This record gives sequence, structure tokens and C-alpha cells, in this order.
Amino acid sequence: MMEGLKAEEERTVKEAIRALGNLLSRHRKKSYLGSCYVRIAEQLRPLLRDGREGVRAAAIGLFGKLLHKLRPRHRSQMKEQILSHMVSFLLHLQETSLDVVES
Repeated sequence: MMEGLKAEEERTVKEAIRALGNLLSRHRKKSYLGSCYVRIAEQLRPLLRDGREGVRAAAIGLFGKLLHKLRPRHRSQMKEQILSHMVSFLLHLQETSLDVVES
């Protein structure tokens, strides 16, 4: 699935993002996922600046799910990712695409 994030075709990338979100939300041992969330967030970085609106919206949505599901003890690990993505998030507020802004 992680390789799907690097695909050229928009549909493939969006499907990989959706599949990752589904997998993570259904995983029973959520307490062990903190480091996985950080690695996924790192992989999402280029997708947050992708030229395709659908890919950007899906990546932002998954990043939000990662933050929402992250346990408090793992939040410090994610702080660096949040700070490194901050400029992208602020720029997305100025997007003309409603899907990207709302994600």
C-alpha cells in the first residue's frame, strides 16, 4: 500500500490512501501503531503538495485521521510531522477547491 502512494495514476494513489485509512481504523492493537502513524505521515508529505486536488484532499484527510487516532503518549513523536506540514496546511486554507479545504 505504501508503494501505491508513489504511483503516477491519481486513482491508484487515492485508493492506497483509502486502504491505509481503512486498515489503520480496523487494527485491533492500536497502542502499537504510533510509530506506524509517524512513518505514514512522512510518506504523505509530498502528497500534501501534489498538483491533483483529489490526492491533496485524500492526503489531508488521512493525516487528520492519523492525528485523531494517535494515543497521547505518541503525540510527541508526531509533533515534528505536524510542524513540518504546517505551511502546507496553512496554504491549503487558501485553496480554491472546496474538497481540499474541507478535508
